[in-house]
Amino acid sequence: MSAPAIAKPRGKRFTAWILIGGVTAVHCLVAAVSFLKDLTFAAYFGTSQAADLVTTAFLLPEAISYNLIAAVIGIAAVPELSRRWQEKQYGMFLRSAARMALHAALLMTGALLLLFLAKNGMMALFGYGPGSAGTGELERLYVLLLFSMPLFPLFAIGGAALQASGAFYAAAAGPIVLNAAMLAALSLSWAGNVPEQSGSFTYAASILAGAGGMTLMVWAALRRRLRLVAQLSFASAWRQKDNEAAVTAAVTGKSRMAAGGLLRVYRDILPLLLLNLFSQMLYATERAIAANMEPGTLAGLNYAYRIAQFPNWVFVAAVTAVLLPALSRSASAGGGQAAKPELYRALRATLGLMLPAAAVLFWLREPVISLLFGRGAFGPQSVALTSELLAGYSLSVALQAVSVICLRYFLACGRLYGPAAVYLASTVCTIAFDLLAVRSFGAAALGYGALCGWALNALLMFMLVVRDSNNRSG
Repeated sequence: MSAPAIAKPRGKRFTAWILIGGVTAVHCLVAAVSFLKDLTFAAYFGTSQAADLVTTAFLLPEAISYNLIAAVIGIAAVPELSRRWQEKQYGMFLRSAARMALHAALLMTGALLLLFLAKNGMMALFGYGPGSAGTGELERLYVLLLFSMPLFPLFAIGGAALQASGAFYAAAAGPIVLNAAMLAALSLSWAGNVPEQSGSFTYAASILAGAGGMTLMVWAALRRRLRLVAQLSFASAWRQKDNEAAVTAAVTGKSRMAAGGLLRVYRDILPLLLLNLFSQMLYATERAIAANMEPGTLAGLNYAYRIAQFPNWVFVAAVTAVLLPALSRSASAGGGQAAKPELYRALRATLGLMLPAAAVLFWLREPVISLLFGRGAFGPQSVALTSELLAGYSLSVALQAVSVICLRYFLACGRLYGPAAVYLASTVCTIAFDLLAVRSFGAAALGYGALCGWALNALLMFMLVVRDSNNRSG
């Protein structure tokens, strides 16, 4: 092979890692703004009833719209949109994104109406019955925040379209707008000595404004991307036909939605929802177990979890954001066998960074915890308890990275029920370990349970990748 032929893929890989580094920097900025917002929230509200009310009011809208629907559709949409963009089918690309946005908005509007009609039951579920102190204020905040529900999936779909088109920075920077709006509302309320009741409404309004702002930002960035790359406005791209007659003929007997590729997107949503639900089930079970242990265990678990997940939230999230469109294009061109080399390169490079990160977190966990939280009421006993929990969690971060990257391979190939079964098996294994070991080993068992579960998950996911790619190659 000639030197220019060898240099070309190396140059592409170098450019990809430069891009991943840039996205990682954006994620670090998001984390910094979010952390500053949390500090300001604690300084302004403390542990007052107003803090409980605004947190409770956002609980359901955030869980359903942001953590569930937006998280799933924002990933499921990327492979299909990546293929359309790669094939320069800009009309089908934009129409697919717009139709997904419309369907998600209608779904979330329906959920909004149901939650609004059931608001009295929701108030009672949260412990605020008729005549209870704070019920009226909670209802006001709850109704306001319900209107954020259609916005988060719209942002996620716009962000997925940007990733598919190769514009990763704008998609990653969206949460900065949301957190900055919340930080501004808190800072102004704190600086102006605004009463907490009025401040809680201002804070809720800032969530709604921030969600709207980041949604507008990603769709405006998508508009600029179309103009820059395809020299098309939204209107001209929408009218572009992209040989749809040929595509429709290739799927004779299927609906127009199937021809547009949305059928596959919606088919992938169910196993992704199952994956998400299994993860949430494990998350809830761990916290239920911690809540029944000595006082402070639940808080220590939350601190340990956030510290351990920081490398994944910042670096691995950047890798997967850049990797998924590339895997989707490779899988579209040559199947799983074509996508495997890119997957293996990503795994090697990610493990090269995450294994040292896991070792540092494990060996230096007490100094890290003391530096971040060791002040005020967070004394030596709290540091020791959180350190016990972080021991297992810190060692699991590299294994979790392997699982998340392998999952992107199956997303690109459109085969997700095998990974869903793996996630179910690892969830059951982790919960069983926690229940059996926590009585003998105390709080530390929760961290080591996570380590065992992610080890099983990573091993099974990698075996599935090898088996799938070998089968597809004949």
